[in-house]
Amino acid sequence: MKAKFKRGLKKIPRVWSHMSVQTGMGAPTLDFVLCVDGLFVAVEAKATAKHQLSALQQQTVRAMEGCGAVVFIVHDENVELVLNQIGLLASFPKAAW
Repeated sequence: MKAKFKRGLKKIPRVWSHMSVQTGMGAPTLDFVLCVDGLFVAVEAKATAKHQLSALQQQTVRAMEGCGAVVFIVHDENVELVLNQIGLLASFPKAAW
């Protein structure tokens, strides 16, 4: 699922993405950190909608959103929807947000 999401991101213009590898050192993050035409976007990937965020992931989401980030939770059932929403963010001029 992460590979499918990653391939989809490459089709969206003005998106820079980074998929971090957690080592236990440094600040926690989510699976994908994106810059969508200047907007900070983070994405946590879960295998299915039934899988929930851990307490640390919930804390990380709150911290990112508190700084103005847009956060998505992506899973097999909503990959295309999330990619479409990210594509919409990339299509708005910066002044819109």
